[in-house]
Amino acid sequence: MDYKEFENRVMEALKEKLGCGYRVESGSPGECGRPTGRSILIGRQGVNASMIVRMDEYYTKDMHGTARKEGIAQAVSEILDVCRGRIPDCDIDVSKFADWDSIKTHIRARLVNTERNQGHLEKAPHRDFLDLSLEYYADMPGAYPGRQATIPIWDGHMLYWGVDEGTLYQTAMENMEDADDMAFECMDELLTPCWDAGQEAKKELLKGCPMYVLGNKSQINGAVQMCSKDVMGRVSGFFKQDFWILPSSIHEVILLPAGEYGEDAGELARIVKDVNDTQLAPEEILSYHVYRYSRLTGEVSIAA
Repeated sequence: MDYKEFENRVMEALKEKLGCGYRVESGSPGECGRPTGRSILIGRQGVNASMIVRMDEYYTKDMHGTARKEGIAQAVSEILDVCRGRIPDCDIDVSKFADWDSIKTHIRARLVNTERNQGHLEKAPHRDFLDLSLEYYADMPGAYPGRQATIPIWDGHMLYWGVDEGTLYQTAMENMEDADDMAFECMDELLTPCWDAGQEAKKELLKGCPMYVLGNKSQINGAVQMCSKDVMGRVSGFFKQDFWILPSSIHEVILLPAGEYGEDAGELARIVKDVNDTQLAPEEILSYHVYRYSRLTGEVSIAA
């Protein structure tokens, strides 16, 4: 089954499940602002905003050993779970989005796994960061009270605004620094279900080692903080040594001081795999690698 057939069958099943009050459309190349590549749009009839669902992960699942019929049904079920309570129910004002001077203060960046998002990244401005990619979006605060509204940035937007990826990167980093919304807390003080889910081997391995959560105050797309040299320098100053970075999700990372844990990055990687495979939704997985920050060089590298 090729991707187009897979997409069509998933879309037809979603339309049947959601009913006539919803739109389900292909994210095919089109006008400025429309997504491209392997994604679909799900929205309510008469509302100009939609939820974007990236299809690469679901297509990969279907192509690797799952029976076709069951694969389609599983994909539809997972997409509906992801969409529950998140499909916009009113119009969003996109007038600011047309002008760079108006939108630039809303430009943000997030980290995603490069391999899992290849189809999307082919048509979106991004920057490589080890095995990850830094991609861009516009934050639309106040569009939906109590919920985050964002607009993904595509290659067509850069042409429309007359900016390049370097400008997007500089703007996003400056906005992150200006907001100063870094959240850095001891894990013992937080409710962390993904990391306290009865995994005794993990608990024994990390027993006595202080663990910290790095993200942002909104708890959304906070793993991007590890791309900020200023943030990582501040954390290094707190630890006064190198530290391990465990990708908890796209929203946050877990930090361990290297001197108090040790040098076995392989064991840490096994913990990350266990959490990814048992505790996270596919779209929230950041990486299966473990990283290390060097206080000497000020750089992050893949350790395992």
